[in-house]
Amino acid sequence: MSVIILKIVKFEKNGASMKFSGKSRQETLAHSGEKIWDILIIGGGITGAGAAMAAARRGYKTLILEKDDFASGTSSRSSKMIHGGLRYLQQMNISLVRESLSEREILLQIAPHQVYPQEYVYPVYEYSKNNKFEIKIGLIGYDLLAGSRQIGHHRMISPARLAKLEPEINQSQMTGAFIYFDCLVDDGRLTLAAMQSAAAMGAAIANYAEVRSLQLNDSYVTAEVRDSINGAVYKVKSRLIINATGPWTDHMRHKLQKSDKLLRPTKGIHIVFKKERLPLNRSVVLFSEDGRMIFSVPKGKYTYIGTTDTDYSGDPDDVFASEEDIDYLLAAANRAFNKGKLSRADIVSSWAGLRPLIGGEEGDPSDISRDFEIIQDHPRFLTVAGGKLTTFRLMGEKTIDRAEKSLPLELHRSEEEALHPESLPLFGGNIRDIILFKEINSKLYSDLWNLPPETIQRLIGMYGTQFTLLSQYGKENLKPLVSGADILKAEIHYLIDYEMTLTLEDLMWRRLSLLIFDDTNGLFMVEAIANEMAQKLNWSSEKQKNELEHYRSLVKKNFGCGIKNG
Repeated sequence: MSVIILKIVKFEKNGASMKFSGKSRQETLAHSGEKIWDILIIGGGITGAGAAMAAARRGYKTLILEKDDFASGTSSRSSKMIHGGLRYLQQMNISLVRESLSEREILLQIAPHQVYPQEYVYPVYEYSKNNKFEIKIGLIGYDLLAGSRQIGHHRMISPARLAKLEPEINQSQMTGAFIYFDCLVDDGRLTLAAMQSAAAMGAAIANYAEVRSLQLNDSYVTAEVRDSINGAVYKVKSRLIINATGPWTDHMRHKLQKSDKLLRPTKGIHIVFKKERLPLNRSVVLFSEDGRMIFSVPKGKYTYIGTTDTDYSGDPDDVFASEEDIDYLLAAANRAFNKGKLSRADIVSSWAGLRPLIGGEEGDPSDISRDFEIIQDHPRFLTVAGGKLTTFRLMGEKTIDRAEKSLPLELHRSEEEALHPESLPLFGGNIRDIILFKEINSKLYSDLWNLPPETIQRLIGMYGTQFTLLSQYGKENLKPLVSGADILKAEIHYLIDYEMTLTLEDLMWRRLSLLIFDDTNGLFMVEAIANEMAQKLNWSSEKQKNELEHYRSLVKKNFGCGIKNG
């Protein structure tokens, strides 16, 4: 036990003083060609972050590069759930459910500020595919697979009781309902915390660094890397490459002249409503007319619904919610809820992402396994694809296990350093009791900073133990950037200094979620944020103008009404 405690203390000490910024990024790229890395991970989503944590913790010289921003692909566009996967239990994928439930518990312990339990309502109707008895058996199995890791036992409730708890759920032909438990998370910020954790463990990390080509020889792989910010090109050498590029997996494999297709990408979209338009206290399971399980999830002032699961053959960089996608979810919602007829006019925003599933072209996309696979494309090139957000940490560990079998990589730390990875908190997550932590600190810092307790609670939920670093920017910056908003001026500085935020889109979408969870998609305060970023990052007036134009076009193209034709 003493070893584990020492590791946690050491990790938090390093994390508190570490800056994860544009400056550290530039230094990483400038020196990236000066040595031969043990492992180069390509892809800055949750899969790459998990592999980087495992590699750095074991002592390997690890570099991770992302062509855009962290979590800019699938990892910020999920259903934002940490769950065992009740649907996978129906498919009899028991091992995946067991692994997922185990990882759910670990994430509750190592990232308690980000991962939190949530009640889910599962209504049953006369026309439901499964009757109450079958669902009861499934939920008993779900609880049993969770074992000692349960966050709550399921229970059955009557339609009358449910009507009092969730009056918006349609009661017509309802035969009963169940309540069970899973967890929610901000997926983009979870990815960022994992990246910061890898950096604190010794990994070198850079976003906006595109691997353009690969050359292999008997000793190492040479990657040509382009800095997308200033156009500089670097030659990076590594003993092993891990391809963790998600929907871009086959694109990266093609750089090795691999012509076969590994992935079957499927698209999932979500739509967001104001909570007063769809007021829910719990997440609700609903079903589309074709029988697909969909979730309606309350999040602060909003409720979101998703997801779809359709084949996708287009550009992974150009994924949007189509009219057909949105109508599909609206139909399911209007079937499930009483709150008048929901329409496109009610949609605040939408998001769409791709699942990098491994499977053939035949069959229903929803039947494809969510398990991950590790493929040896070359003795010095591993591909990891598939998998779930929930199991990212386990995927990372198993990927590095495979890497160690592929090459005689040289360890640089003692074996003691590699013990008990499941006990190491993610960046900002060294919190024993999150409820007590929030209670004590919201009172203390509400007085110190003259802010509402709710604002302090939000800051803890986003930054964990690191929220106190906001005070270094001075009392004058511990106030809302714009009147009527909750975002502090100090947060803009922190996000740039500690979260490698380089663009307006980075901040508005993946750092603060204003793009999707705000009535105006963040437009009411985007100019104030751009001004603050311009001063901090020394943007020219032309650069600031371009950033604003890009952001406004993104809102108009994808989020303004939640629809893009096609």
